[in-house]
Amino acid sequence: MNQTMLTLPASSNAMMANSLERFEEQSERAARQNLDMALTAAGASPEAYTQPEIRAMIKLEQLKLIGDLGLAEVLLRGKIIQQIENEGLWAVHPNQYQSMQEAAKAQGISVSEYSDIRQLYNIVFPYIVENTGANLALLWEEIGKSNFRELTPYLVRAITGETNQSQNVERSFTAMMEDIAATAQASGIEMTDQEMRHQVVEQLLEAGQLTNRQLRVRIRPERSSSITVHVVDYQHNGTSRKILVSMVDERQYAFLQRRLGSNFQFRSTQMAELAQSHFGRMINEAS
Repeated sequence: MNQTMLTLPASSNAMMANSLERFEEQSERAARQNLDMALTAAGASPEAYTQPEIRAMIKLEQLKLIGDLGLAEVLLRGKIIQQIENEGLWAVHPNQYQSMQEAAKAQGISVSEYSDIRQLYNIVFPYIVENTGANLALLWEEIGKSNFRELTPYLVRAITGETNQSQNVERSFTAMMEDIAATAQASGIEMTDQEMRHQVVEQLLEAGQLTNRQLRVRIRPERSSSITVHVVDYQHNGTSRKILVSMVDERQYAFLQRRLGSNFQFRSTQMAELAQSHFGRMINEAS
């Protein structure tokens, strides 16, 4: 069943609404241009497709291009927020706002969104452009606004090296840093703290291309349950020694490897082999 096409104002301001209406026309022309370039690059001709197929490809490309408005919104709002803060304009506003956060909230921007916009504009986006070589617009298409906002505190933690108040951010950042350090050590590679933090940024941006649900699972690791370690006092050649015994699951074992891998040598041993070892004989003598 065909649905009636509605013409709805995109803004309460007439000038802005007219500008956005013109943008719709421009985005369709841009989508057509992208399609022509894609067909040329593929050695294909528009004549090979029916008019409905051409229109379908154009409209879906236009739908993707309009997603760039999300990035434009963050960039423009970030720039305006920076101008307001630098000039202290929120303090001289007739409404007598007590803070920039209050002023932003009055414009429909929540405290969390205000914080994310500032950090994306001032910290994350400049770092991506200057240090990763990535095309910000293409990266935005791949990651999207929701995932970028989800990643923001983790990216800022890695970029600045400054401790985050969120325990979850700190746990995730620490785990990633320890994994990178362990991998580097196993490969005989020395890495500086800055190099490891840069690698965390790259891993986070790669994870950002997952679905939002998958991303949350990836960057919000569950807290490992406590590990019980049995400590046995033992005399060996007149010297007091301690034997540590523990049974752990795979997640706990991975945690121990991250935390202790630089000081402990983990050796995979079969139960039969252990029974024939010095430790096995000790247990038999004690029983």
